[in-house]
Amino acid sequence: MEGILQIENGVLISCTDKGATSVTIPDGVTQIGEKAFKDCTSLSSVLIPESVTEIGRFAFHNCAALSSLSIPTSVTKIGNYAFLSCKSLTAVEIPSSVVEFGTSLFYYCHSLSSVSIPENLTELPKETFLHCYYLTSVVIPEGVTQIGKEAFLDCHSLSSVSIPESVTKIGESSFVRCNSLSSLSIPSGVTEICKDAFRECETLSDVKFGGTIAEWKSVNKGRGWHKDSPAKSVICTDGKVKL
Repeated sequence: MEGILQIENGVLISCTDKGATSVTIPDGVTQIGEKAFKDCTSLSSVLIPESVTEIGRFAFHNCAALSSLSIPTSVTKIGNYAFLSCKSLTAVEIPSSVVEFGTSLFYYCHSLSSVSIPENLTELPKETFLHCYYLTSVVIPEGVTQIGKEAFLDCHSLSSVSIPESVTKIGESSFVRCNSLSSLSIPSGVTEICKDAFRECETLSDVKFGGTIAEWKSVNKGRGWHKDSPAKSVICTDGKVKL
């Protein structure tokens, strides 16, 4: 197996056999380099050793047959677009050891239904789950303060999302066309909901806010934040506010 893996100074540079179906990365490799497995479209299984600390940008780009992946607790950094267009990926376990979580990690991972988000993140980056059509539920861990732009855009099957008390900002277009989201609880610490955040959430009828009416009115709300949703009011702790 090592014969098809180009490794230099502990960095896995590339997989030279684009038709490989299964790869075991040898112990001692510390980094999966940028685009290392790009376009390995038949790759369905990858075993990552505990020696790996970093997964580079676009590392698994277009690994269309990869259905699941276990990331060891040694990994602390995952680069931007690491799993772009892994269209068969259904489940990923991301350990709490990860402290650098790149943007657009699961962009176009159409089949992704289950994923764990590291507990020590302070921001859910932009486009994290963009076009993850089959993602059904997400628990955003306590400690995250911002939900990035287009983080869940076009997650058509998302019916449940837990937003922690630590969140203060919900980014632009973050939940656009989450057509299965019928209810939403916004914590009292949120001070900004950017434009189009919940636009075209066609089943969103029940919106709750963890603070008072006065606190809700002080939230900086962008243009069209709930446009085309059926929600008519926000339920606060001391009454309702019409939308």
